[in-house]
Amino acid sequence: MKQGFESDGSEHTVSPRTRILMIGPALDVKGGVSSVEIAIIENLSSEFEVDFLPSYTDTSRLRAGLILLKAMAAIPFRARRAAIVHIHFSKGGSTLRKAILAKLVLLSRRPLVLHSHASSYDFYHSLRGIAKAWVSSFLGSATRFIALSESWAEKYAALGVPKGRIVVMPNPVVMPKDVEQRQGRDTVTFVFLGEMGTRKGAFDLAEAFLRVSSERPQARLVMAGNGDVEKVRQMVAKNDAATIYGWIDAVERDRLLRAADVFVLPSFDEGLPMSMLEALGHGLPPIVTPVGGIPEVIVDGRNGLMVTPGKVDEIAAAMIRLIDHPDDREAIATAARATGEQYDVSRYILRMQELYRGLFEE
Repeated sequence: MKQGFESDGSEHTVSPRTRILMIGPALDVKGGVSSVEIAIIENLSSEFEVDFLPSYTDTSRLRAGLILLKAMAAIPFRARRAAIVHIHFSKGGSTLRKAILAKLVLLSRRPLVLHSHASSYDFYHSLRGIAKAWVSSFLGSATRFIALSESWAEKYAALGVPKGRIVVMPNPVVMPKDVEQRQGRDTVTFVFLGEMGTRKGAFDLAEAFLRVSSERPQARLVMAGNGDVEKVRQMVAKNDAATIYGWIDAVERDRLLRAADVFVLPSFDEGLPMSMLEALGHGLPPIVTPVGGIPEVIVDGRNGLMVTPGKVDEIAAAMIRLIDHPDDREAIATAARATGEQYDVSRYILRMQELYRGLFEE
C-alpha cells in the first residue's frame, strides 16, 4: 500500500498519468469508508499509484482540525502531481470539509471524482443561502460522481448532479475463499457489526433478542462496533446468551462472521452497508431493512429477510423463523453467498480502473 508522495527530488519520478490523489478519512478511522479506501489502494493494478491524503481522523477534534489544515496546505502541490483526484465524502460535516478541499482541487484543473458514502443527505434540505449554494456547487463540481446505488444516484441527480456524470458503483467486498460449514450446530448465533445507536437499529435488535432468547434458548447474540456500546451492554446485561464487544479489527470481524449463523442490521437509513456485504461473502443470511441501497441487493425471502425499521416484533419474528427453519436458513445463506460474489473486490477494481482510464482519455 502506497501512501503519500515519495521522491528522490524529481517531481516526475512517477508519471503523473498514473498517479491518483485520494482524499478521505484516515485509513484507521472506524467505519466503512476507510474499508473502501483500503480495498481500492490494495487492489489497483501496478498501472496506478495512489497518493493518499487523509482529511479526517476520529481520534480527537484537535487532531481532526490539524489534519484538515494539513490537507488544505498539501492539495495545491499534490493535486498538480496527480492525473486524477478522488475524494471520499459522506453527509454533514464531511460534505462541508470536502467542499473546501474540492475548491482547492479545482484550481489544479485535474479531473475530480466525488465518491459518496452517505447514509442520508437530509441535512442538505436544512441548509439556507450561501451554505446551500456552497454544497450545491461542490456536488456539481465532479467530473465523475460515484453513487452506491441506483436509488442514491436518483437522489443526487435531484440535487443537481448531472446524470451523465453519475456512476453507480456499490461497495466492494473481499470474498473469503471458503464458507464455514454451519449445519448441525446446537446454537444459532445472530451477529451485528456497526455503530451501536438508533440509526442502525442496535437498540431494537437488543430488545428483539431479549424476547427471542426467552422463547428459544438456543439463540445467541454477538454485537461489535463503536457508538453507544455501554447502553447496549446494559440492555442485555442479565442475558448470558448475549456478548457485546467494542470496535474490532478485520481479523476479529472475520472470526465473528465465521462463528455466526445469521447477520442482522435493522437500520433506519444506509448507503450500502459494508458489514452486510461482508456478511454475504461469509454466506450469512441477512435480516435487514429496505433502506438506502439494500433493496437493490436483497430480495425478501430469497437471499435475505426484510423487516420494517423500528418494528421490534418483526425483527424478533424473522429471528425465530431462521431458528425454527434451518432449511430456510441454509437456502437463504446459499443465495446470500452467490449475491456477495457479485460485489467481489476484483470486479469492483476493474470498473474503477476503467473509470480512471476513461478520465485519462478525456
